Amino acid sequence: MKYARTICLIVLILIGALVSSAIAEEGPTVNYELTPEKLLAARILITSSAKFPDYPKYSVIAELNFEEMRVFRELTKENVGRRLEVSFQGRVLMGAIVKAEIESGTMNVLRTNDKEEALALVRELLP
Repeated sequence: MKYARTICLIVLILIGALVSSAIAEEGPTVNYELTPEKLLAARILITSSAKFPDYPKYSVIAELNFEEMRVFRELTKENVGRRLEVSFQGRVLMGAIVKAEIESGTMNVLRTNDKEEALALVRELLP
């Protein structure tokens, strides 16, 4: 059940990323800054397609601690329709238009073809 929920959230985030270039309905971009203290876990999810099995994609999944999960839920609830960017040390990791309140504290913060880039981010997120 936990993995199914995570996969559903990843799919929702990826769909949001596809429309992230769209103009937000109202207001300025909202930024959420990740720090190691806010995280419970960070891990890499490896996926590949049937068409290109030799070219995996690496997604960095960040899981917020309980307190930050509540903060993030309120942030998304108050900013539906606005662009939300998640950053770490001033670097924007992902951005999307908030379509609805996000109750889960799990998010896909990076998707890359570069395994070393994904590993480096996980090491930085969880020193």
